[in-house]
Parts: sequence; structure tokens; C-alpha cells
Amino acid sequence: NSIMTIKDVPKDVQLAYGLEESQYMIIQKCVQLRKDAKESVVELSKWLDLDRRKLHSFEKGKFNFDLANIILEYYGKQLKIEII
Repeated sequence: NSIMTIKDVPKDVQLAYGLEESQYMIIQKCVQLRKDAKESVVELSKWLDLDRRKLHSFEKGKFNFDLANIILEYYGKQLKIEII
């Protein structure tokens, strides 16, 4: 079972497909959902049983697919990736 990360994708492919922009948009959606729920990073990290520093780092731009998925699912959302 091999997990592919953004580091495995060549930089020119990332740019061509807008992966960095997509990551930024996902992070911003997660932040907006938290703020709309009037929850702090500390509160959300407790409810998700995460280190608050990991959540803070994510919100500052350190993208993590699994963490994004956990946050979105917490707020009743779903992260879908299509390969076409």
C-alpha cells in the first residue's frame, strides 16, 4: 500500500494542473468552516483529537490530505478527487 504525496508529483505537473491552488482552496474552505462554526483552533483540535500545532500549521499552508479530509468530514463535507 503506497501513499502518494504532493512531493511525488513533479513540480511542472503541479503547476500545469493547479495543485497548489487547489490545496490553498481546500485549506481556505477548512478555515472558513471552522470560523463559521465560531470554533477556535484549540477547540477543533480537541474535538478531532489532534495536536493544535498540526492544525495551526495546516491552516498556515502546510497541506495534508488526510487532515483536510478529517476536518471536512467533521463539518459534514466531503473531499473528492477526480482523475479524468
